[in-house]
Amino acid sequence: MENIAKKAPPPYVTYKSFSNFINKLREDGMPSHLTRSTLHGSNSGKATMAASLKAMGLIENKDDPTDLMKKLVNTECSYPAVLKEVLYSTYDFLTDPEFDLQNTTTDKMVEK
Repeated sequence: MENIAKKAPPPYVTYKSFSNFINKLREDGMPSHLTRSTLHGSNSGKATMAASLKAMGLIENKDDPTDLMKKLVNTECSYPAVLKEVLYSTYDFLTDPEFDLQNTTTDKMVEK
């Protein structure tokens, strides 16, 4: 029997929590480091947000915001356009011409 390694799914933070966090950074400014002390919510919510930011390439190992994160928070940049860039770089299957995002199911998204 062939042993197929299962890829761990990325952490999931709700869009509302993510959007609220980005909007707060847009209002208050970007701190030099995005540690749990700069995140809002419960300890599990902070852990999920931190893991999600790392998975999306928005913070690096030492909790430094990446250029992409700075771009996302920059009020002069188009939030939808930068968010699309973040999502497409995180979930590369979204650009697969054979993957029909408009008509897919949750099961197919998880599979990809």
